Amino acid sequence: GDEVRIKHSLNEKEKEFVAKRRNSVLESLQKLQIHCSQDEVPNIALLGSGGGERAMVALLGSLVQLQKTGLLDFILYLSGVSGSTWYKP
Repeated sequence: GDEVRIKHSLNEKEKEFVAKRRNSVLESLQKLQIHCSQDEVPNIALLGSGGGERAMVALLGSLVQLQKTGLLDFILYLSGVSGSTWYKP
């Protein structure tokens, strides 16, 4: 069943995901002539606020524009609370 995990480190599956995602972010940075090492890849998160339907629409609008500009490829984490969690692609 589902359980809450209280730790100060990532579990193995999340470590694997983050490593793969960091490689993807690195490739996206290199396409824009931004050169850095694997250790220098920035941890960029997009955070959605609460506020019901307005928050959902705001996050959706942000995601659409980030995708159109290619900047969504630089996002490592996406998180939200309340209304911004209602959007499901």
